[in-house]
Amino acid sequence: MYRTGAAIPNISDFDLGRILVYLPEEKTLQEISEKVRHSFELRKQAKEEIEKIMLDF
Repeated sequence: MYRTGAAIPNISDFDLGRILVYLPEEKTLQEISEKVRHSFELRKQAKEEIEKIMLDF
């Protein structure tokens, strides 16, 4: 009633629970999992390299 600015749309818990979310096929899920796992490995390696550099200072 007294709202100003942009209206904030909302959705009820009931309506949110009725939304269907389709999962991709198993092959696609595996590919995504492998890429995410690889990205975490790269991140860990990058952190280790930064720590090595910081120890040299």
